[in-house]
Amino acid sequence: MHFDVIHTLEHTGDTDDVPVYTAEQLRSYAEAARAPLLARIAEMERDAGRSFDGVCNRVARDLPEGYELRVCLDRGAGWVVLCNPAGDVIELPDASDQSIEQQIDTALQSQQGEAG
Repeated sequence: MHFDVIHTLEHTGDTDDVPVYTAEQLRSYAEAARAPLLARIAEMERDAGRSFDGVCNRVARDLPEGYELRVCLDRGAGWVVLCNPAGDVIELPDASDQSIEQQIDTALQSQQGEAG
């Protein structure tokens, strides 16, 4: 990107084939280079809540007292198990086409349905 942007700046002088740019041109270049970086930082901050730690923290915050959510992993498969305070496994909808995060969301919704 650096190469593409720097060569779109207007050349202001001829000093032995060394391009000279005004302060405004350089400021404009810096802003153009900065914008995609700021966008990526914002994207990473949004995704931080979607990390496994972020998901676990959300479940720990939202799961009512006494409920237990288990994340089970086996070679080639992953699923969640939700247990109520009595230790009974709560039947969850088929989630074979869902990611672990989607399965966790489904389990939390099921728990709310059972509690409500």
